[in-house]
Amino acid sequence: MTAAGTTVWPNDVVLDQQELERASPHRLVCFLLSPFEPRDVYDQVHAAVNNACSLCAASAGIEIECRRADTLHESKTIHDDIWRYIASADLLVVDVTGLNPNVMIEYGVAAALRRPQQVILIRSDDDQSHLPFNAFAQRYLTYHRSILGDQAFIQGLLQSMIQAITPAPFSPPSMGAATGTEFNLDLRQGDRPDLILSPSITHRRVVDNGLEFGSFYVFRNSWLLLTGADYSNVRARIRFRFQSILGNPEHAFLGVSLRNQHFHANWGHMVLLRASGRVICTQPEDDRGKYHDIDVGPVPGFDYGKQELIDLTAEINNNHLAFSVGSVTHKILLSDMPYVYSAGKVRVSIAACRVRIQEIELTPLSSGGDRN
Repeated sequence: MTAAGTTVWPNDVVLDQQELERASPHRLVCFLLSPFEPRDVYDQVHAAVNNACSLCAASAGIEIECRRADTLHESKTIHDDIWRYIASADLLVVDVTGLNPNVMIEYGVAAALRRPQQVILIRSDDDQSHLPFNAFAQRYLTYHRSILGDQAFIQGLLQSMIQAITPAPFSPPSMGAATGTEFNLDLRQGDRPDLILSPSITHRRVVDNGLEFGSFYVFRNSWLLLTGADYSNVRARIRFRFQSILGNPEHAFLGVSLRNQHFHANWGHMVLLRASGRVICTQPEDDRGKYHDIDVGPVPGFDYGKQELIDLTAEINNNHLAFSVGSVTHKILLSDMPYVYSAGKVRVSIAACRVRIQEIELTPLSSGGDRN
């Protein structure tokens, strides 16, 4: 806690997650776990997976790079790299042909750490190995020896990859230990002050002095609740940058909703920045979910591709709703609004993108707008 009752994240969090090295911040990583021998088969499997990655990337408007264990040279030992990639790669493809002992150990770790849709199992159609049911209740794709010409396998792999990256592109590794203020990203019941809450399906990861958060899927639950408490007069500030977006930058946004009435619905007074640079204020017209958007205009010189940090601040008191996004400022009197909620939660919404949040500041205010 800092002075005047303001909680600033991440100064109260210990970070322990190391990010993967990426060719660009817009590129996802697919990690292939497969027997190294016979070498010609291994190379063909890698080529087929890489082909599916290219097709998936083209369909989603992103970049996907396929990496394999024998080419990793980022840590002192290959085992360190393998465990890190299993924990942090955006999706995993595991070839269980022949039940190779090393691959099976790696698959066990992946099954424990990752969601089922993020671990894609493949197997040669002439493999005679007995697959134990308790280990392989998960379905797998089969490929022919002439794998590069196996279009059914490529298409099946493509669909599995799309399912893996679209709803929730990452699985969260350890959140790290907290000091001072507890840092928790699991939804809990009741009023839990000094917590940051989110649905478990959404990607969230503490990495490189920031919170990597968001879903590429437009309508997936992708939100943060800043404590479980209700606030009437409050100020929220988010310092963040767009890390990558899916498709049209008009569809990707980060927004802050004040006096929000629901955990996972935008029933409140929301201010949002689209990746296109436009600032929108979404206001209720009644208590039944009817809303209208106020287009405040663009942030001068904003370019999400530059990945520059920007501050979004929104506050509400008994007199007005005020907000600033970069150099854009705006104020609306409550008396001019068609409908005003009396109190509610502070909620951060992210759609069709992944963001890196560097700071979250939440300050309760008096009725006149001063700090409590």
